[in-house]
Order: sequence, then C-alpha cells, then structure tokens
Amino acid sequence: MIRAHIAMQLFVSPTSPFARLVRVIRLEKALTDEIAIEWVDPWASPDPLTRANPYSQVPALKLADGTTIVDSLVIASFLESRFPEPALMPPATAAAVHHKLGLGKVLIDAAVDLVVTKRFRHQPDSDPVAARRWVAIERAVPVIADGVTPVEQPDLGDLALAVALAYLDFRLPDIEWRVTQPGLARWADDLGQRPALAETRPPTG
Repeated sequence: MIRAHIAMQLFVSPTSPFARLVRVIRLEKALTDEIAIEWVDPWASPDPLTRANPYSQVPALKLADGTTIVDSLVIASFLESRFPEPALMPPATAAAVHHKLGLGKVLIDAAVDLVVTKRFRHQPDSDPVAARRWVAIERAVPVIADGVTPVEQPDLGDLALAVALAYLDFRLPDIEWRVTQPGLARWADDLGQRPALAETRPPTG
C-alpha cells in the first residue's frame, strides 16, 4: 500500500498506559515515519501539550494541518481508519475485538484511578470509590482470562488487554492477578514479547 507522507506529532509520557496503547499501535502499523513522538510531562501542563489537548492529558495526536485528536481510543479509531493495514479491528471479528477492547480500556481507567488515589488523595485506604475500583478489577480479571486465546496477529482488544495487565504489574503489584490467573499471565507474557510491546515498556527503577 502506498502511503502519503503525513507529519503527525504524538504527545506521550513514558509511564501512561493510555499513551502506551497508541505507541504500540504506531509500531504495529509501522507508522514511525508518519508519527513523531513528543515526550511530555502532562502533570506539568507544558504549552505544546495544552495547545494540543486543553485537558493536558496524553496521548494527544496533532495532524499536519493542526487538527488535534485526543483520547486513546479516538486516536486508535482514527489510525485504524487512516492506515487500515495491518487491520487491528478486522470486520469479521469486530464484536469480539470491541469486547476485549472495552475490558482493557476500563481496566486501565480503574487502575489509573487507583494510582492517582494512592498518590494524591488523603486516606486513600478509606476511599469508597477506590475500594469499588479494586473489587471491580479483581472481578474483571477472571472474565478477561476466559476470553483470551493465543494469537499470532493480535487485534486492538488483545493489545489493550496486554497494556492494561502490564500496568497492573507496574503500578499495582498488590493485585496478585498472576497468582489467581496463571494462564492469563502466560498469555500476557507471550504477547509482551512482540516488539511493539517490548519497546514501549515503562521504565524501571
């Protein structure tokens, strides 16, 4: 497929799972020439990021004409439409992909909310919303485990789940999902060896 060169900027931070999902898509679709990475600290609200996304959140995608697109799933949808090969949401399995994608995205939402609660709110252990998020994650993990299968070419749902589970390992190791779901852990580890996932792992230390 012949692609027209489009200079795009993707604002990301190294630890955001939302940004990581789009970074993975960028690599899976071989878009390194089309999309340049711009590293930012969203908590510092730098001007380039707030001009691209007034919410000062990553990821944010700035197109060559200045149009900006925010939110990881909206950006994913745009990239899938603009660069359909390789297909990360094959029409024949769209319902299954959306099922996994929803579970993965909401798992990321819940996990990030827990991390923010622990870091910035007073008495996080007594926060009823945080407690609800924790229980929801523990309830969701076996559902996720029941719905994954080994794949040679992962779809967008697989990638979202892999990113979400890796974020639990990174920020919430007290959620011992690997102990309760060893099969899911093997699935995530196998998928995590793909270059797009291996190259976007958050920094350690």
